[in-house]
Amino acid sequence: MSSKSFIFYYGIILQLFIVICNSQNIPQNNQLKSSRVYQVIVNDVVFHKLGSYRGFTEEGSEYQKSYFFTRYSSSPWAEARSFCNSYGFEFLSMDTLEEARAVLTLADNHSFLRALQYTWLYVDGVALTIKSPTDWYWTKTGKKISYSIPWRVGTPNNDGGSEYCLTIGRYFTNEKFGFDDTLCDGRTRITCQRIEFFIP
Repeated sequence: MSSKSFIFYYGIILQLFIVICNSQNIPQNNQLKSSRVYQVIVNDVVFHKLGSYRGFTEEGSEYQKSYFFTRYSSSPWAEARSFCNSYGFEFLSMDTLEEARAVLTLADNHSFLRALQYTWLYVDGVALTIKSPTDWYWTKTGKKISYSIPWRVGTPNNDGGSEYCLTIGRYFTNEKFGFDDTLCDGRTRITCQRIEFFIP
């Protein structure tokens, strides 16, 4: 690994470590409860709407989200959060396995994505251990992803070397979308979310 790549990935891991160390300041009933409801009109030139999901957190709180992905814009993973925030959204994280599966199904059924090959969408997770299927965290809260991630077959595989960041995608149009590990400094479409409501 080059010294430039090492510094880049070290910076990401350091940021996550700081979030984890400060996690005692994050309220219980966690990721979604701290989110604001945004009054945002989505600019169709910037985003496609992926769809919506309504469910319950692991603590039993009801919520509803809407998901969006960029039409043309792509960026490194480290810039995705600020990009989402600039439009009043959050970087996409999934509270439960049910929500993760719902997001994958929405991607499978989306008319724009269905027509594309080699399609990847950054989401909020990062790994602390290369090629680990379980050592992944949401940077929004610093909390470990508690469910069994629905990986694409053969992943995570660190195929490109230093694949610490989380994405959903597929190679071919006849494949289903799944989770994959990826390089953090590639340029990929971004997924954002908006919390429609949260009932503790």
